[in-house]
Amino acid sequence: AALKEILGLKKEPRRIEAFDIPNISGREAVGSMITFLNGKPYKNGYRKFKIKQVTGIDDYSMMREVLRRHYGNLIEEKKPAPDLIIIDGGKGHLKIAEDEISKLGIKIPLVSIAKDREYIYIKDKPKPIKLHQDTPALNLIRRMRDEAHRFALKYHRVLRRKKIIGK
Repeated sequence: AALKEILGLKKEPRRIEAFDIPNISGREAVGSMITFLNGKPYKNGYRKFKIKQVTGIDDYSMMREVLRRHYGNLIEEKKPAPDLIIIDGGKGHLKIAEDEISKLGIKIPLVSIAKDREYIYIKDKPKPIKLHQDTPALNLIRRMRDEAHRFALKYHRVLRRKKIIGK
């Protein structure tokens, strides 16, 4: 309910998906998406992505690829869209996510959270939202961002290990 009010959403976000592209020097590049239902992790909704179409270090292009693949599949399989998408990153990450989602022809509220000051960026708002550090809504967004990052790093380690030792 607090997220609905703070972010100016039309309805309470029950299903929230969060995305992260960890900065891991371009080798075995990965992305992740985690899902929370009613404020709690929904592990069956977690997805990991091996970056296939981007070479080098380009967070924006990697995020585009992950969003295109995930929501392209969602449309193709006629699965329900989330109520809110959280992107790990600042205003630039939010802009590329908006562009990619728009190209797919779907309308889902998007926000991003910048790590440095933990500001929340919302489409069409020139200034970020600055929430008090112990706000439950900020804590939920942070928790989701951190979980998406943890999940992506775990997958990256698996791929790196497979490449080094073949298992």
